Amino acid sequence: MRPLRRPPLGPIVWFVFLLGILAVPPACRLLRPVPRPPQTLAELTEMLSQARPSLLVVPAVADSPEDGVYVCTRPFPPGHFHRLLRQPELGGRWEGVVYCERAGAWSRIPEPDIAAWGEYGLRAGPLLFFGDPRLLADLAPLVGAER
Repeated sequence: MRPLRRPPLGPIVWFVFLLGILAVPPACRLLRPVPRPPQTLAELTEMLSQARPSLLVVPAVADSPEDGVYVCTRPFPPGHFHRLLRQPELGGRWEGVVYCERAGAWSRIPEPDIAAWGEYGLRAGPLLFFGDPRLLADLAPLVGAER
């Protein structure tokens, strides 16, 4: 009677090892908690001051920061923001700037407009963002939004 041959263990061990290496990155993404989106512009401002202190947050209305804020990568001259229109076809003017406001019944932005923003728009919880697509991509994981 012939003894049974065992398969070589080396290739099996390598296969299991490589499979484990490939499974680690997706598993880490699944286990990483998604941040809770800020609920107010004050929370957004506080979160950005801690996570990205290089960003500037400028209230749209000086005496009422809950009426909207501009998040900027650099300082802009006075009056710059008032010339920015939230229209994707004018998106090139938004380089380095994102506007954020709280959505709701008082929002001045109709839902069809929000859907048409495309890469220039982002929603995170009750907050709506419009502006520079690169800056939005940087902000999305910080505010708990998926792009």
